[in-house]
Amino acid sequence: MSEEDAGRIEWERQQGQISPGSLDWYRDRLNDAAFQRDWPEQWASLKSSIDRALSGSGQSLDTPSDPRSVQQQEHDRRFGVAYENGAPQLPSDLSNAVQREAEYQPSDPHETAAALTAIGRSFKDDYTAAARLLAQVGSKADASRLSAQTLANLAIFSDHLARHQQNRPK
Repeated sequence: MSEEDAGRIEWERQQGQISPGSLDWYRDRLNDAAFQRDWPEQWASLKSSIDRALSGSGQSLDTPSDPRSVQQQEHDRRFGVAYENGAPQLPSDLSNAVQREAEYQPSDPHETAAALTAIGRSFKDDYTAAARLLAQVGSKADASRLSAQTLANLAIFSDHLARHQQNRPK
């Protein structure tokens, strides 16, 4: 087993779920007729292992259908907006910052307001936009615990989503 495989397996064990990238890789390996034909024992072992892991995690190798039209998918891709279960998702770096700050680094709202004012932004407007966006994406994070940088980034992304929605195909 390669070091990369060991790292992926350990990450999945910690998460209790198989990552989407790994699901894609497993799906490709199991659908590879040459792999099944040339290495039947390894293919059967892999299939057995994946079946056990999927039953334990409650996941499936079936590709979920995308309810969006082709035009919507292209528009979303061009704007860099991802959807999951019909709700827009935060970019991964912003999502990680929100999660980290909400759990471990509560910010002082007075310091946050002062920092935002110093760069010409409104704490009230950024807080309102961030709280609305967090609710829209299904996050339970409290916007009042976030840093000025994260609040500003959430407000900017909220504006981006609003522009994205204006011309999004139906």
